[in-house]
Amino acid sequence: MAKEKDQEIFVEPEFVEKDFLLSEKERAKSTIVIFLLAAGLGLFSGYLFIIGIWYVGLLLMFILLLSFKRLVEALHLKLPQRGSQVFILVMVFMLTWILFWTVSLNPPITSVGGPQVTGLQVYDASTSSWTALAQSNGAYSYSIPHNSNLSFRVYASYISTISNVTMTVSSGGGTPISLPVTYHNDYAYFNESYVVPPVIYDFNVDVVVHNTSYSTLFEVQIFSIS
Repeated sequence: MAKEKDQEIFVEPEFVEKDFLLSEKERAKSTIVIFLLAAGLGLFSGYLFIIGIWYVGLLLMFILLLSFKRLVEALHLKLPQRGSQVFILVMVFMLTWILFWTVSLNPPITSVGGPQVTGLQVYDASTSSWTALAQSNGAYSYSIPHNSNLSFRVYASYISTISNVTMTVSSGGGTPISLPVTYHNDYAYFNESYVVPPVIYDFNVDVVVHNTSYSTLFEVQIFSIS
């Protein structure tokens, strides 16, 4: 039987405004919920990074991406009907997670750069004040009378609370020896007794934040006053 010439090749489906609005409402709801979930998981991943188990956050991201459909169903949401809209929803989830993960690792929340340990100073008994040591080629130098006791301090600060500061000293390649340290108002105080110049000391400052230790080495050359 011959095909009629006036037969329609494509019939456009009838537009139902109510169904369209309901669909858009569900899509907007899904986007907002997924955004909030990804933001929370991104901050949580940042916390995992800080405490040293960053790989758990990365693994969690891949697991949820691979089971994205089940995640949406578990949240009692509806996946969009169009593939392009599903892709956009997945990208919102992934990019929001990465964005808030990055935010959680930067000031003012925290910093992965480690604490700031600088400004080695020595106490000058003649002026009852702290004096910054001169630095040359990465080493500090100071001139003192023979057989003197020295009191040092270094500035140690971080955006989060510093839980502990320890100090070791070695001279001439010898075995490092622990020194008592007092940490107060962003300064770590320590003493070195019976210094006989000339001598070179290596002071190693360990600052502990969130169970992670950060080390800073100060090389100090002590000379006799001529």
